[in-house]
Amino acid sequence: MTKSYSGLDLKIIAICSMFLDHGMKLFAYPIKAMLYGVTQQIMLTEILFLLLIGFGRVAFLLFGFQIAEGVRYTHDIQGYWRRLAMFALLSEIPYQMMVSSIRTGEILVQFRLQNVFVTLLLGAVACGLFRQMMQQGRCQMARVAVFACVAVAFLLHTDYDAMGVVYIFLCYIAPKKSVWYGILLLYGVWFPLQYLPMVLTKQMPLYMAVVSVVVYFANAMLAWAIIKNYHGEKGKRVNPYIFYVFYPVHILVLIGLQIRHMIF
Repeated sequence: MTKSYSGLDLKIIAICSMFLDHGMKLFAYPIKAMLYGVTQQIMLTEILFLLLIGFGRVAFLLFGFQIAEGVRYTHDIQGYWRRLAMFALLSEIPYQMMVSSIRTGEILVQFRLQNVFVTLLLGAVACGLFRQMMQQGRCQMARVAVFACVAVAFLLHTDYDAMGVVYIFLCYIAPKKSVWYGILLLYGVWFPLQYLPMVLTKQMPLYMAVVSVVVYFANAMLAWAIIKNYHGEKGKRVNPYIFYVFYPVHILVLIGLQIRHMIF
């Protein structure tokens, strides 16, 4: 079968997935109310909502893969790191506002978690340092550098946490083949373990945990199918900053719409 997706295609699919994910979370109550009006069943409403929001899980898998590709082909790794760091800083306040709104219904800035650009940056740093040190024959230090980036993601509680950095690194060391192992690690091990405490403490029904894992894993398979059919070309030339800027801007737009909805 002809490989049909360019790098640009992957980015467009990823930002659409991310927009849907964040929009569904910020407007969860009105969307669930609308679904309940159709189904008249709480359980079915929750499952339908989960099915809709599940596509949002495609975004990180595509972005993480593209970060690994970026490190592999960039001629200026430090410039790449600086761009990611700059947008990590620019995105932090909007991200904190969104997380607070989703969790509490109030738009606050609390710095409990760090945005996905921090995860992408740490993944890029892990891949870049690994390459540099391996070229210098410093194999042990290369492993230490990767472990340090994973540990920082864990300590900072970045979006997708330490496993996000591991996934990006796996995409880098063996493109496409290791993506599958990264997906298994994220959605076959890490995500189920996140739900286990909630099930044991009765914060989440077992059926919802099972449905969540199945839905998210199915969407991860969609991401895998897209990556598998990536032909390795950038595609039509578009200013890359559009995709960097999209992250904080779309969050601010969604929060603005949410505030307007709350007022009216």
